[in-house]
Amino acid sequence: MLPILVTKRCILKEVCLENAKDMYEYAKEEKVVRYMTFPKHESLENTKNLIESFFIERYKQGISYDYGIIYKENNKFIGTSGFCRIENKVATLGYCLTPDYWNKGIMTEVVTRLIKFGFDDLKLEKIEAQFYDGNIKSGNVMKKCGMKYLGSEEREIKLQGKMVMGKIHRCEITKEDYYKG
Repeated sequence: MLPILVTKRCILKEVCLENAKDMYEYAKEEKVVRYMTFPKHESLENTKNLIESFFIERYKQGISYDYGIIYKENNKFIGTSGFCRIENKVATLGYCLTPDYWNKGIMTEVVTRLIKFGFDDLKLEKIEAQFYDGNIKSGNVMKKCGMKYLGSEEREIKLQGKMVMGKIHRCEITKEDYYKG
């Protein structure tokens, strides 16, 4: 079971089936999945299946630190963020947010809290993230959270559930840089 994390405006906790309706609301939108690895959700049932097979199953296996984001003011599930993979004390960070909450600093607030959790509690050595060409807002979140730009490369990437050629930009923050900051 994941520990609950709190920010000024949000509560981060495990994704559950009760979140399906809110997740489907944003995951069915083309503008949301434009730069995501998963395709847009076609039905509420599709979203429920994903929550069971991806989130809940990975929680049971103890291999997931993916959080649901609950906005405190209205108790609405507005997105996800977390470490989709952790290997050798290096975590890969990802996030997705409902468009109504874009450009309000919420994801920066959430990612900042997750980075703190990663270094303080999970004892990570490094946190990595990447964003696809054109997704400048995602890159800006990484920069605001203290991540350093490492470079870009053209390669085969998974975008909306399909493998395509694309440009990917990589960022990271190390434990040393985090504690120096």
